[in-house]
Amino acid sequence: MFAFDLSNRFAGATLLFRSLSLDGALQALAKTDLHYVDLWASPGMLEHVDPARDAAADVKAKLADANLRPSSISAYATFGNELVARLEFAAAIGAPTVIATAPVREYERREASDDVRALGRAAQDLGVTLALANQVGTWLDEPEEIASFLDDVGHPRVQLSLTPPHARLASTTLRAVINAAEDRVGHACLWSVGTSMLGPDDLGPGDEQAPGNGTVDFGALTGLLEERNYFGMYTFVWDGTADWPEDRALSTIAAARAHVLAVAA
Repeated sequence: MFAFDLSNRFAGATLLFRSLSLDGALQALAKTDLHYVDLWASPGMLEHVDPARDAAADVKAKLADANLRPSSISAYATFGNELVARLEFAAAIGAPTVIATAPVREYERREASDDVRALGRAAQDLGVTLALANQVGTWLDEPEEIASFLDDVGHPRVQLSLTPPHARLASTTLRAVINAAEDRVGHACLWSVGTSMLGPDDLGPGDEQAPGNGTVDFGALTGLLEERNYFGMYTFVWDGTADWPEDRALSTIAAARAHVLAVAA
């Protein structure tokens, strides 16, 4: 039994329309049955929005024109002032969550937790939440480190963004990651794991990463989260769509949404 209607907690990432402009991505998402959008602001990867370039009022107007609400900003590969700027931008457009990368393992552990705690305080002041992805090579990769690092940070505005492919890359399970995070999961990616995945830089064909394909049991994933009273968003997001025409992305999103609703019933 879900705490809220699951279909009202779905978002679509602009990453799924990587080849389009922000306007194009929003207009494409407006054709889906998704009402929320995850806006990508990740330097070197995809910046559909950029706090240094875009005015929050303009982005809010574009969202309103597309009848979409912002659920999150994806700000991977940012830290320090760059990440704070994205926290501020999220607050300005009404996005409650910023998804980012945890400090890499080369970052001294105590300094890393201190700096993330400071980011948590900045997020709290702005009324948003910082959700750090479980990614290989960071202090949030294996379950033991996920639990320990979140304990060390100890800030309620710093939570985990559950990312299924990286759980597999870390040779662990989604259950183990969720158990490690306990009640600190702040975001969940609906992102499958294909049999062709070779590593973090080669996740395989985009089709294999869509829910309903690949190897992730999304009925089990949503069930595990709901058992722990997870009230957050579920974002349809996967890589490998850069050369997809719009109609292919739209049909894949529709099939993925139908699959998740069917297995989560």
